[in-house]
Amino acid sequence: MVRKIALPTIILVVGVIAQSKFNLIGNHLAFHIITGALMAWIVFSLLLHVRASYHHRDIPEFVISQLYNTQPCYPLTSPNEQRSACAESLFLIAETGRYSTSISYVNSLEQLDLNNLEDVKEARYLMSTSWDIDNDRKLRKVIRTLINNSIASSHSSLDAVAAKDRYIYFLQQQGLTFQNVDACPMTGFDLVRASWLTRIGFSIGYIDEQEARAFLNTIGELIQQQFSSWEQLTASYLIMYLEWNGAWKGALGVLRTGFVASHRFQGAKLLLEDNDSPFRTLAFRVCDA
Repeated sequence: MVRKIALPTIILVVGVIAQSKFNLIGNHLAFHIITGALMAWIVFSLLLHVRASYHHRDIPEFVISQLYNTQPCYPLTSPNEQRSACAESLFLIAETGRYSTSISYVNSLEQLDLNNLEDVKEARYLMSTSWDIDNDRKLRKVIRTLINNSIASSHSSLDAVAAKDRYIYFLQQQGLTFQNVDACPMTGFDLVRASWLTRIGFSIGYIDEQEARAFLNTIGELIQQQFSSWEQLTASYLIMYLEWNGAWKGALGVLRTGFVASHRFQGAKLLLEDNDSPFRTLAFRVCDA
């Protein structure tokens, strides 16, 4: 790979020096076209090198046990609450193994240790910087928007996503194959985010227990109404995550999509396959008592 980068670089440098001394190419336009092509070659080779380096990194050490709260202060009390929180595994699995303490509980109303003031502070900072949410009013507005979008788009399938085939190709490259993807609604990404915001919002004190449970019950019911399995929800979540992250086209899009999504792909694959995964321990269609 180094040779592939060095070759056009050497040609470009030597060519520029030779042109400045001997004026080998009398047509300035032609010279600029050639140098532009060489520069594009160098940039593309660098991008390929970066992507290859990224894919050859060690596989991240996900820790599924960090998804489970062994001493929940606020246990989940209904099937819809459980289903909604469990769906957040698609996002929270990537947060496991990174810290000594868990900020990724999916089996309790609280998403982190409420007594760990440092983690609570970090969660508040994350909400402010990533979501521009720093009070209860902003939090409710975003959660309700995501829920309303999921209701309005419940009959819009993934087949309507223009770049769907390219996204499915990346999923297949990571060993993720899904059946009947075209028929899946495109709401998975919004529903998972709405649930995550609800529980992290409760954990940092922006909404109270009653309101948080009400949101989770609504989200959990929508998940059950719109999807038939964790596999379907996963497909919708990943494809719409890629769409949200930027549906870039062409060679640059191929490079960027694989680069930014690989970590989530690996986490989703683990959730679907590992026997200790919340997706294996909680049946998708839990019967209401």
